[in-house]
Amino acid sequence: MDKHVRELKKLIFQPGSKAEIPIIGNRTEIFDPKLMPYYDFTITSRDYKNGQSCYVFTATVKEEYQKRKQDKTIIKFLETYFEKGTLQVIARNYQLTYKGPLIDFDVKMKIELRRLSEGYTPAYIQYEGAWDVPGKKPEICRFTARFFDFVE
Repeated sequence: MDKHVRELKKLIFQPGSKAEIPIIGNRTEIFDPKLMPYYDFTITSRDYKNGQSCYVFTATVKEEYQKRKQDKTIIKFLETYFEKGTLQVIARNYQLTYKGPLIDFDVKMKIELRRLSEGYTPAYIQYEGAWDVPGKKPEICRFTARFFDFVE
């Protein structure tokens, strides 16, 4: 069970990397030479909402594959904001979707990070998702979590 939790965390917090999840296989590894042809990748320069200067990396499924071969890709949209001075990830937006015989899911997440002591921690998470496994009741969830600094 610990391994499954680690792999799900990898899927959520390190999208684009390989996550060993049954049924899905390596379809989360968008930089794999077999999956790269399905995506358009861009890097731009943009200020984040607080005026922070960032590089923005975006990966989107190519238009011609959005309808066809839907089961080939899991990550449908990925947008990551890197702080220009440190290249630290400060925000990420993404959508993960899969429709298969054993599981269907469609998850959208927005995550913002902030510096806390010696590392970075989530400051904001917005999640909207639907999961459907045959023989079980579908799960639909939407939540927003904000994390605050506590001073003792």
